[in-house]
Amino acid sequence: MKHIEFKSAEIFEKPTSKVYEYNLPDKDINWCLCDVNGRFPKQGWGLNEKCKEMVFVIKGKGKIVIEGKGETTFKKNDLVLVEPNVKFYWVAKCRFGIACTPAWYPEQHKEYLN
Repeated sequence: MKHIEFKSAEIFEKPTSKVYEYNLPDKDINWCLCDVNGRFPKQGWGLNEKCKEMVFVIKGKGKIVIEGKGETTFKKNDLVLVEPNVKFYWVAKCRFGIACTPAWYPEQHKEYLN
């Protein structure tokens, strides 16, 4: 069993988001809490090279835009699966819980302006 208290979560802040990263010593899966208020990333697209992100909408609503596939709206209690190597961005006012497999790490996350 592994346990991390909220006060031990690592916090990352950007202009339109705040992420609470729960750093488990596990390479297969990890989890974060994410507050989004606006567009994320602020410009362009995000892309995760390695991990799938299973996103549960705890509160609020918004949309995710996938390059070449269009947009999908979501609301509280919905689940969104973001596959690896897909360019996307969020426009939302919400709180997500995100499980990533394999575990997310900063070097595999890319942001593109085009």
